[in-house]
Amino acid sequence: NKIGFEVEKAYQKATAGSSVKEDAGLGEQYPHKSKRILMVLPLPYDDDLYDDEIGIGEEGMKSFRSKRRKDIMKSYGPDALVYGTLDEAIEAALPGDVIGLQKGVYAFPSVGSSESFLFRKSIQIVGEKDGTQISTWNDDESPVIRIVQCDVRISNVQIVGQDNEDLVEASNGARVWLEDCVLDHQDKWNSVAAGINIHMGCSAFIHRCRADRITTSAVNIDPQAEEVKIDSCEFTRCGVGTEKGYDAPYAPGQSGAIEISCKRKKVRDSYRATSKVTIRNTTIASCFGPAVCYRVEPNIHWADPSRRRFIFPGSSSVLFESNTILSNGLALTDPCPSWYQ
Repeated sequence: NKIGFEVEKAYQKATAGSSVKEDAGLGEQYPHKSKRILMVLPLPYDDDLYDDEIGIGEEGMKSFRSKRRKDIMKSYGPDALVYGTLDEAIEAALPGDVIGLQKGVYAFPSVGSSESFLFRKSIQIVGEKDGTQISTWNDDESPVIRIVQCDVRISNVQIVGQDNEDLVEASNGARVWLEDCVLDHQDKWNSVAAGINIHMGCSAFIHRCRADRITTSAVNIDPQAEEVKIDSCEFTRCGVGTEKGYDAPYAPGQSGAIEISCKRKKVRDSYRATSKVTIRNTTIASCFGPAVCYRVEPNIHWADPSRRRFIFPGSSSVLFESNTILSNGLALTDPCPSWYQ
């Protein structure tokens, strides 16, 4: 990990002066030029990926992956870098590499694994237009994708969570680019997850993404995140809430589709919001809570008398432009619940 950190640090320094192209609405494009392309063999997405002669089962799986390997070699040549799993490709990748994903499922192979797809180096994940899915079978509320202290671009991928905490988590100064992605919680009622969770000091550029029936927020932004730009997205039926018995951390409608809120355990006395948020050309419709909101106190799930309110707006800003907001707050009563800000 220490060697990987030093390699990433050197790569960031070497590319710090590279020009960044402006992209209307998004603000900036991914700043690093691609180097090598690594390909990964998928699991079948669904039954329609099986040819009639392949069938289903262990032998069918081997035949399926063999056929895909031949397809990759045909497209990229005999020297193509091909890996059996996505985590192997992430481990082998160098900063600046691109990992290409064909149609299929990319997941940790063991059910009950506590692993996340962990990114500690600046790489890109690029899937085919339709039918490329990244998932884990976690049961310990780990995020599907965790990005730490690096720049990662993910494009044309459906990110699927079971009982995960978040689908995508950016921490320790990470920057994430999400383009043409679908965020999907399959365990709608048994998760405390956000679609994208952007921690303090991190940035996110979210373009043409869709999220439907997320348990809490499609995008959760720490008040001291850096820059967050959301453009041409569609968020529907978010803030569903959870069913975890008497201690359910979220009631239906308790989270905004886009929410600025603190989920840290410790908050300084002089805690001022500093995040810069831009939301453009985005549709937020039929959500159980508000479309966009901020929370000056922790959620009840993290309630702690030692934690203090953050000061909003502080030096933060929210630019809201050319959006469509339709029929939200479906679970909010009149008068609103006491937790609603």
